[in-house]
Amino acid sequence: RERSTPDRMQQQQQASTATFAAMAASPYETAETYEIDLARLLHPAGHCVIDLDNLESDKPLANMIGYVAAVDSEVRFVLRSVKVQSASGASLALVTNYPEPQESQPSQRDAAGSPMPTRPDFRRLADSRSPCEDAALCGAGFCAAMRLTAPGFFEFRLVRVGGCTIGAGVLGRGFLYVEDDRLSVTVSTSPTPVSPTRRRTARSPSWPHLLQSAQQQQMSQVQQPRTQQQTPLAGASVQTLLTKCMGPIAEWGSHFETSRRCGYTAVHLTPVQPPAWSGSCYSIIDQLDVNPRLFSPDDHCDTPQQRINKLKIAIRSAKAKYGLMMITDVLLSHTATDTVWLPEHPDAAYDLKTSPHLKVAFVLDEALHRFGEAFADGAYGPTQLKSRSDVDRLVAEFSKEVLPKLRLWEFYVVNVNTELARLEEALRHDGVTTSSCAVVEGDQTPQPATPAQAAERLRAAMTRAPGGRFPFSVTDSIAAIRVCVGDPNKFVELLDLVNLPLYREYDTDVACILRSLTNYLCYVHVDPHGPKRQSIRPLLPRYFTVLAPKRTPEIDLLGTLESVVAVAHHGWVMDGHPFTDFAGPNSKAYLRREVIVWEDTVKLRYGTRFEDSPWLWQHMAKYMQLQAHIFDGFRIDNCHSVPLPVLQYLISEARLANRDLVVLAELFSSSFDAFQSYTSSCGIHAILKEAINATSPAGLSHILFESGGPLFDPIGEPEVLWGPQPAVPYPVKSWIFDVTHDNEPLFRTRPEVDALPLAASVAMCSAVTGSVRGFDELLPHKVDVVLENRKYPIYRWDKAEVEHTLPGIMAVKAHLNALHRELAVNGYNEVYAESTGPLVNMARHNPVLLQTIHMVTHPAYYGSAPPAELPPVKVTGEVFEIRFAGTLVGVPPPWTATQVERAQRQVGGLLEGRRAQLQFDLAPTFDQNPYVTVELDRDSGTSTLRFQQFPPGSIVCFASRLPQGTQAAMHSLNALLEACDGTGARPWDLFDGVDLLAMNILMYRSDEEEHAETGHGAYDVPGLGKLPYCGLQGWETIIREVTHRHPIDMGHPLLNHLRGGDWAIDYITNRMKQCQQLDRIRQWITRAGDCIKALPRYLVPKFFFVVISSLHRACVEWSLSQMSSYVQNADTFAQRLALTSLQVCGSLKSSPLVSPDVLSPPNCPDNVTLAAGLPHFCHGYMRSWGRDTFISLKGLLLITGRFKEAHDILCGFACSLRHGLIPNLLDGGRNPRFNARDAAWWFLNALLEYCLMAPCGTAIMEEKVHRIFPSEACPSQVSSMADVVQEILTSHANGIHFREWNAGPKIDDKMQDAGFNVDVTLDQHTGFIFGGNQNNCGTWMDKMGESKQAGNYGTPATPRDGAAIEIVALSYKVLTQLAELHKHGSFPYSSVPLHAGDSLSYADWASRIETNFHRHFFVPLNPAEDTKYDIEPSVVNVRGIYKDTYGGSLPFANYQLRPNCCVAFSLAPALFAKHPKELATALRTVEERLAGPLGMCTLNKEDWAYRGIYNSDDSTEYNTAKGFSYHQGPEWVWIFGYFLQAVVVSRGALFGGSTGKTRHHVHSLLGPHIHHLVHSPWESLPELTNADGAVCPGSCPCQAWSVACIQEALYMLQQCSV
Repeated sequence: RERSTPDRMQQQQQASTATFAAMAASPYETAETYEIDLARLLHPAGHCVIDLDNLESDKPLANMIGYVAAVDSEVRFVLRSVKVQSASGASLALVTNYPEPQESQPSQRDAAGSPMPTRPDFRRLADSRSPCEDAALCGAGFCAAMRLTAPGFFEFRLVRVGGCTIGAGVLGRGFLYVEDDRLSVTVSTSPTPVSPTRRRTARSPSWPHLLQSAQQQQMSQVQQPRTQQQTPLAGASVQTLLTKCMGPIAEWGSHFETSRRCGYTAVHLTPVQPPAWSGSCYSIIDQLDVNPRLFSPDDHCDTPQQRINKLKIAIRSAKAKYGLMMITDVLLSHTATDTVWLPEHPDAAYDLKTSPHLKVAFVLDEALHRFGEAFADGAYGPTQLKSRSDVDRLVAEFSKEVLPKLRLWEFYVVNVNTELARLEEALRHDGVTTSSCAVVEGDQTPQPATPAQAAERLRAAMTRAPGGRFPFSVTDSIAAIRVCVGDPNKFVELLDLVNLPLYREYDTDVACILRSLTNYLCYVHVDPHGPKRQSIRPLLPRYFTVLAPKRTPEIDLLGTLESVVAVAHHGWVMDGHPFTDFAGPNSKAYLRREVIVWEDTVKLRYGTRFEDSPWLWQHMAKYMQLQAHIFDGFRIDNCHSVPLPVLQYLISEARLANRDLVVLAELFSSSFDAFQSYTSSCGIHAILKEAINATSPAGLSHILFESGGPLFDPIGEPEVLWGPQPAVPYPVKSWIFDVTHDNEPLFRTRPEVDALPLAASVAMCSAVTGSVRGFDELLPHKVDVVLENRKYPIYRWDKAEVEHTLPGIMAVKAHLNALHRELAVNGYNEVYAESTGPLVNMARHNPVLLQTIHMVTHPAYYGSAPPAELPPVKVTGEVFEIRFAGTLVGVPPPWTATQVERAQRQVGGLLEGRRAQLQFDLAPTFDQNPYVTVELDRDSGTSTLRFQQFPPGSIVCFASRLPQGTQAAMHSLNALLEACDGTGARPWDLFDGVDLLAMNILMYRSDEEEHAETGHGAYDVPGLGKLPYCGLQGWETIIREVTHRHPIDMGHPLLNHLRGGDWAIDYITNRMKQCQQLDRIRQWITRAGDCIKALPRYLVPKFFFVVISSLHRACVEWSLSQMSSYVQNADTFAQRLALTSLQVCGSLKSSPLVSPDVLSPPNCPDNVTLAAGLPHFCHGYMRSWGRDTFISLKGLLLITGRFKEAHDILCGFACSLRHGLIPNLLDGGRNPRFNARDAAWWFLNALLEYCLMAPCGTAIMEEKVHRIFPSEACPSQVSSMADVVQEILTSHANGIHFREWNAGPKIDDKMQDAGFNVDVTLDQHTGFIFGGNQNNCGTWMDKMGESKQAGNYGTPATPRDGAAIEIVALSYKVLTQLAELHKHGSFPYSSVPLHAGDSLSYADWASRIETNFHRHFFVPLNPAEDTKYDIEPSVVNVRGIYKDTYGGSLPFANYQLRPNCCVAFSLAPALFAKHPKELATALRTVEERLAGPLGMCTLNKEDWAYRGIYNSDDSTEYNTAKGFSYHQGPEWVWIFGYFLQAVVVSRGALFGGSTGKTRHHVHSLLGPHIHHLVHSPWESLPELTNADGAVCPGSCPCQAWSVACIQEALYMLQQCSV
């Protein structure tokens, strides 16, 4: 879809000219198909590259490259610059652009002069290591996977996006097809649609090359179309021709010439096969033959093959000569009753053997037939049906005299006498008498309490044999004896209870049968709107054709019917769902007489699998392939009656013969889902719709709205300009007819002058349009597909006077079809339809030229008199041209039924149309036309049309454009957008002087943060609520929600709000005043906002979206350019994770890192902080958490290259050191809380990572730290960072014992008194750090009970006292790295002093941990090995794991399976280096038992304490009340990141060191994270989820450490191959 900008107008026109010229020169294209074996790609194998470089080198598509990867049942598809459309609820990935490589050679340019996209280095991407080693998630930018829930076609569009300007070009189209375990990708270099295909590459005509005539003939002005280009799908117009009315094939050319002259681009031919006895076009006797009547004796076509060859030649010649596409009907749901193969293959239909459930319906049908014959013979009194009372009398006679004799109830119930005899036989056979049988020996089943329960028990002992009389029988005699306790009398009573609902079912069905009979007879004989048939023979339609015996009176209707061969007729059920087989065993439609049958057809029985009817599947596949060889497209007749699997198979088979096959379908259903299922899974191009069914102007506009484009392409529709494109449902496109060959003639529903408005309205649809031959000529009757034998007239187009003698609206139809084609070819693809009083207004808008073509029609309807004065029509912009106008004044009267019947019997007659009184003016002037006057209001920029001589039957077509002032604003807006592009002469000029902290303000800031800083909050959209962010991301999130929905909701609250006023743009501009760095950007958006305010209100949402999205994209790209080379070169997933550092890293005056009240400004670090999570942990004392900050520091700041912010945060927290601990809650240093045993170790870990990653990172050890709290080690309150480190380690080595300051309710109103006592000690033997007690929780699992009602108040849910595994691993890593730094002279200390006067070196301390760790923490798989470890077998729950804690006060808690071991696996791999098997076992156990979609279960699901749902509700449930389950099962995302890091670090133990397998495994686990990130309004990952990835309402949607730890895993994955 082209982007809208006036500066691209000339370029667009040049591109269109060049493109269409190329198409005209070569009507053939190469469509390549790539087939991928998904079975080979399924987990744990991997990845496949689709190289699209094989296509023609002069096409832009030659520079494309794509990837497909599959994991389990997910497929990820990445194709450079692809717009993807997929089936609803199914299976396609979202994609973005692949990063452009730098090339020294000059870039090539396309026909429009635009640079062609350069090709990535394919050799690098497809080297022998593994294709997936080059970037995360298949190496080609960002993609998000969805589940493959169903097979089907998924259409995509290859587009070239032009930077930040509003312009793009469609390079080609294609389809993905998923079937079983194969994926086919078909791509075409043509911007015209190609047909989906499931396999095989072929060179074949492109669809549709409709206007390329081998003999271009000079046409008169009436017939000359405005353009001579190829026609896209939405510009095609199709005329239906009845082959039986076309004469011999030798004469068909004359009729094709008529279609071409009337502007049609395709013809639809009714079936060419031999017709049935009825003569109907739609009942054929041999699918593999051609009707002999279509040939003359001179054709010498005596055999089916000769006839087929002759037809092929004729069709091929006609396509070349007339440039028309040839479409034919294919009949898949039925065949004729006299089909040549039916006696040999009755099982291909619904016969009584393969469908025994139809026996009861057959008995009823045969009885009704006999009753009807007897009635016609006078056996039941008068034979007239003239009133409802006559019908009621007849139906009552049948109900009384015939129906009881059929004993149809026997097809429902149990035969009581037979079953009683069986019971008694069973009792005699077992030697048990009824008098002595109380219970069967050994029966332990309790007896039913009530007779109803006993009857239900007896019903369970029965089986059902469908089709016969008395279908139910007791097959479990023992169960029957037990139920009735061996009492035959009780058995009979229970059988009666079993039969009771079955008799009721029978009664209900009989009532339906009688009602159906009454309704049918009344409609046929009595109703004024029915045919009012006089004949009563046959009385009722037959539902079955009997193939044997030949004489149906010989059939015994009370017998078994075993020798009867009868097949069910085809038909349809009113309001039936297409997925329901109305002849199947689950339907009673034939019994209840609900099927409207065609008595010359038989319904085909495919089943749902090939094995169900193999001969039929093969036969119909041959039929489809034969037709596909001959024709360009199919109209699938009665598509809703073909099972979906059958349709998929047969269409696929047809596309083997013709890969560019166009598939149109007659699919009637009230279910949108049904349409979606058929179109998406079968690759159907369009569904037939009928405009004639509208009964009012409003109804017509509604049909046009649904069918012709406005629903999917509304005027002013906001678009997705770049980035991930929406995977939307395969569109339910329409093939919309004014009148079809099935419809009643126009005069039966409305005055015939409506022919012109109806045709004009349909011509304005952005869809395939259609009409039936005869409508344009205003035939005075319907052409009956069964009875009609006359021929179409032949017009002498070589005579100049022919245009003056054309009947009906043929001359005007040429202009309407030319307009329809022109609008599609020239990009008028946005549509609007509405009714204004009696008028219907259709508009087609070109979003590039900003011009609109309007069609206003005045339809005519019976019973609606035109008003005295027509309402004016207002148009935004200037009406600058009236294209044409006309009125159908009068039409001669239609024929009577008698005239029609007489004409149908006429030999050699013609289907002649009627000359109408038609006024039609081409290009009438504004001041000299009788139809309309135009008034332009230059102040408002609107035109008003007032109608004068515009009676029913009138049309006017005119063009409008935006006012000059609006166009000037558009030019200015485009210039501003170019300044927003980072590829100009001065890239990023807008961002001079802006840093990443300012970007936090510009792009993000939550409502809570903004309130804390400015007193204002996030923007509140009426009807929608507050945006997630105050900055640009808040708008971009909702923009994405609007533009990625299909179809777009043009009534969305945001769009309505933007159309209503300029408040949004003013809000965005004004909030930038809080940051001086943003002044230049504020000035830019102010100017852009002024341009938007000058636009018509209907365009404001679209260009507001363009401006905000352009600025947002520029901000993203500039921000990424300021980050590390890893981020700049990473895939889009990692880049979007990096942007989270902008979301949570900011400078808030209300929430300083260290308050000026605590340290004077010269000594206070810069005010930058990391918010733990948005929106709950982002301001005030809840913003800065020591543990969260330092777990997040590496992933958010160090990996992204934000070393300055990391430095300041490290120094700020170092200022607050006290007791050798880093505060858990910093609160600006005012009221820090030192209750975290692990925060100091996370601080040291982050500090050491800084030393390793930052330029001159170890210099931070010499930095002066101004201390808030004096200590013995630092009485002067100023120390170096190295001194801070040494103080932390010394304190831990000698023990930390204190009571929290202000202990009590002031700092924690839930904790018990003993919980305020903080104790940390070192076990010098093992080197482990111990700490905590049962009353506090000093690790990250820090939930304190809050519910007095449940009794958990003041009790920690997870105290984790003792030696926590992650703290032991952290201490080992820190000690090892410090010892290494000391060795290199970067750290002054090598040991810590102990109270006893001794010292403990870092190396020795680390060595003690390494020596003791495995023995004290590992739980062996084999209990026999317990003696080698420190194990308490009585509390072991899971084996082959590492303990969560060691030495805790609750022994069972030590052995609970939790994910904290992943931290140890990742940070301290040396502790496990000597035990790779144990490590692999433990990691696999963790993955199997704890890994969720997004996070890790915090407790094994099999643990007695597991509770997977977290909420803050109070209750009496101890384990969950007031969020007590916070860490007892819910799945946390940050620890999932450490699990992934552990997989990477442990790749030697898991995958034998294979980097490729490691990458694939990690990527296979990240699909849910990508999907969540794409769809999250917060553009981030959450804090936690409930069980199995369910949304947790109480979770932060944006959590710092969640993103940071996933980013660390990706970084580690990238580093492992460097």
